[in-house]
Amino acid sequence: MMRYWVWVAMTMMVSGLAAAQSVVGIWHEPKIAKQPGHADPKFLAQLLQRHNFSVRSLSTEDLANPKVLTPQKVALVILPYGAFFPAEAVDNFRRYLKAGGRFISLGGYAFDETRDTGHGTRDTKREGEAPAEPKWEKVAHEKVQVFVTQNRIRIAVPKDVPVDWHRARAFLNLRSGWRYLLTGKVRTDGIQNGHGAYLAADYYDASGNRIAFQQTQIVQRTDGWRELGVVLKIPDNAAKVAINAIVHGHGAAEFAGISVKPTINARWGDARDWMHIDPDQFAIFDPSFRIDGATTLEWGAGRGTGDEMKWDRGQGTRGKGNGVVVKTKEPMKGYAAVGLIGSNDPVNPKAWARLVPVLIARDRFGRYLGPAFSILHHFAGPYAGSSWAFCGIESHDLTKLPEFQKVLVHVIR
Repeated sequence: MMRYWVWVAMTMMVSGLAAAQSVVGIWHEPKIAKQPGHADPKFLAQLLQRHNFSVRSLSTEDLANPKVLTPQKVALVILPYGAFFPAEAVDNFRRYLKAGGRFISLGGYAFDETRDTGHGTRDTKREGEAPAEPKWEKVAHEKVQVFVTQNRIRIAVPKDVPVDWHRARAFLNLRSGWRYLLTGKVRTDGIQNGHGAYLAADYYDASGNRIAFQQTQIVQRTDGWRELGVVLKIPDNAAKVAINAIVHGHGAAEFAGISVKPTINARWGDARDWMHIDPDQFAIFDPSFRIDGATTLEWGAGRGTGDEMKWDRGQGTRGKGNGVVVKTKEPMKGYAAVGLIGSNDPVNPKAWARLVPVLIARDRFGRYLGPAFSILHHFAGPYAGSSWAFCGIESHDLTKLPEFQKVLVHVIR
């Protein structure tokens, strides 16, 4: 019995939230295209109001406004759009969590789709919209051919041109101190007499001096399209950032799908002797850990403590009563609700959070797949005092299922 009440306490985001009439904020952005796992903010508001919660709808502007989003005014934020989050609100949302704010994310790999094209001003594109097209310019010898059409760039360097870093260049407004993911594709029949073809970023100070650069891998020949990518760390003193598609040598290369987006979560990091990530990155979910094929979600209490679920004809039990919360005819797809509980240092790691699986997933044969809905309680580190609940199921809107609604209300309360 004691173990049960400890579990109940650990699976509650804010004890006594309803009684204290603290506000639950629900992000509502009509311009985001509805996807199967997304929850309906209006439906969530009605659900919580029926359970005596005080609810407030939060716009994208509200998430970015430090006068609106504080733990004193909004105890908990629900993010219903899976991977989507507005880049202009990232700085303030981090401040909110570091001050003890909490969130629940539903419907996918949280913080995985962000866009930032103008320092977070209201002139920037919102989430779900295409970013502004970069303005590419030719920086190459006059005999070098540079063609730009619909985010495709072709650079052809004839043999009678001196070998140099011939390129197409575009300046982007990127935030200093942030990490961004630069990706794209390249194909070439062969680059000779030089390094090859690649993407790169140049960083300039306020006087126009190049202070640093980063680049992707370099290729000299490809069999079809080859993926390129690098995590950019914008220097604190960078005033301008130039993205380059480069050919060094003689020959032709075609680039496509060049994209730059912030790395808010920990899907991407600096891959060296281990995966280096900033402590401020939201380290929940793992791109290699999916729970596709799940047909049952059951209570995750006591797993590994001797209170594991017992199965009888596919039904889970926890002590007295049925532990199965959700059963679906169509298999679910999505990411396991796992998170980093410390500093990710392989030599001297520091623990600063505890992961509590609220629901675990099983396939139709009863085999354990992983946690489906979890809470990460931070007791130290940059987000000490903050709790994050998250579910990565992308294929189903679980909030429309009465049994999951009970779990959600329990977690919030």
